[in-house]
Amino acid sequence: MLVWDPADPDADPVRLGGYLVKSDWVAALAVLPDGRLASSGNEGRVLVWDTADPDAGPVEIGRHDRGAAALAALPDGRLATGGIDGRVLVWDPADPNAGSVELGRHGGLVEAVAVLPDGRLVTGGGDGWVWLWDVPSSSPGSLLACFAYALATSPSASGAHLFIGHMRGGISCWEVRAAAQSTPGARQRTE
Repeated sequence: MLVWDPADPDADPVRLGGYLVKSDWVAALAVLPDGRLASSGNEGRVLVWDTADPDAGPVEIGRHDRGAAALAALPDGRLATGGIDGRVLVWDPADPNAGSVELGRHGGLVEAVAVLPDGRLVTGGGDGWVWLWDVPSSSPGSLLACFAYALATSPSASGAHLFIGHMRGGISCWEVRAAAQSTPGARQRTE
């Protein structure tokens, strides 16, 4: 894993833990609230890196069957992964031996994972559905019928904007009400 310093673009990158495995491509990255870096890839390993100690190797907190294509850091410090096998898993880096909790399963590859400002998880992929998950209860909330290859969120006056990147280049924007309110709003903008 190589990390570049944007404040010094001419400096050589720092190799975290001296770690490089050519067969394991990195599919997703997330920064934990404590500043550590998490990664997932095609070998399924979910790794946590201490960027303050570049010589330390990664801590493996688990493996996602068949690979993890998407990763997001939750506000409480846990990680959510979306797998090639369609499973959505939550991991606790504070307890690397605890394993994962399965929230549910998409009908195909989970390609994107994002977190709403209220802490709900959003997952999407090639199965034609975007799910909103209530992580504490491990239950799916709302779902939207659309393919999602990239997800991003931002706060809004009534909850959040959910941006969905589509395969053919389009981006749609949904207004998602805060968890205490009802499910996703019907307002959509496509750009």
